[in-house]
Amino acid sequence: MRFDGEAVLRELGKLDDNGLARFLMLCSFAHYGANPDGSRKADQSAVARLGQERSIHHALIDAEARAALRPKEYKAAHQAYVDAVKNGKAGKKPVVYERPPKAAEPDAGGNAEKKAA
Repeated sequence: MRFDGEAVLRELGKLDDNGLARFLMLCSFAHYGANPDGSRKADQSAVARLGQERSIHHALIDAEARAALRPKEYKAAHQAYVDAVKNGKAGKKPVVYERPPKAAEPDAGGNAEKKAA
């Protein structure tokens, strides 16, 4: 079934609304484990279209799932995004993963030796 589009569509057609909502959430984050640094993005247009066909608010499910999986320090950004989606406004999706820390800049003043001593 992995590469059989027709079989996938048949199985998706058998899902009730709750099952489809769960599937949409899975599709939104199935790529997360393979994408911990956000270097690749998964195309969600087919998932969004399927949600639209079933009258399921994919953007809200996505926003709420992102908020549930977010690192603590990004809570405000994710809540603002959920609120925007609930109010019908589009915004930039906050990331679920943590941004890598910025590399420390080399000490130009030659103090590295003093700090080590």
